[in-house]
Amino acid sequence: MRPIKLTPSMLSFLWEDCPRCFWLRARRGLRRPWLPFPSVFTKYHTVLEAYFADRCPSTLDPALPSGTCVHDETWVASQTLHLEAAPVPFRFKGRVDHLMQFDDGTWGIIDYKTTDQSTANIRKYGRQLHAYAWALEQAAPDALHRAPITRMGLLCLNPEELTDFRCASYATVQLASSWVEVPRDDTAFTEFLEAALTLLAASDPPAAGSECEICNYTRRRMRLERNLQQARTS
Repeated sequence: MRPIKLTPSMLSFLWEDCPRCFWLRARRGLRRPWLPFPSVFTKYHTVLEAYFADRCPSTLDPALPSGTCVHDETWVASQTLHLEAAPVPFRFKGRVDHLMQFDDGTWGIIDYKTTDQSTANIRKYGRQLHAYAWALEQAAPDALHRAPITRMGLLCLNPEELTDFRCASYATVQLASSWVEVPRDDTAFTEFLEAALTLLAASDPPAAGSECEICNYTRRRMRLERNLQQARTS
């Protein structure tokens, strides 16, 4: 089997939401229906990147080592990877939000999130950050290589209050900010990947998640179309 391409973002909510959608995305390239990504989030990321570029990582959190937040280094791609207990090879490709270069020569990853600090979210996004770390440390020949990755975390920014508003001019919003450190745990990440790749090695997709809105909609639509066809031919 050819190496399965995984984007780091697939390992968070898509895996949690529905194993069938996960299989169809990774094995068949079938994306879920999606609405156009609001341009405000792209601008939001650009503003954050511009603000933190060239600043010391301690700007995000005093516990981070001295160094520099590095911009313009975003796309990552791993070489083909193999796990002893996984039945298929795989590779990562994706876009990291921001990198940190520490004075001791090690590197860190920043992921910007407009989310809360719930344990479930941190666990999901932690897999995404580990995938970025593996891609950077085990990069494809022509891809960005940065090693070792020693620190990873989420910069969570949530709107709290509109503090100033000038009609047809500007508005100022106060954001609650927090740095959530994600400890490096390659053992747990490897175990997760082995389970995910075992599922992906199957020749047929697994059953849909019981709460997957996409799969539930598809089932209801197919049932309705069958009923309509039977009504027309009866």
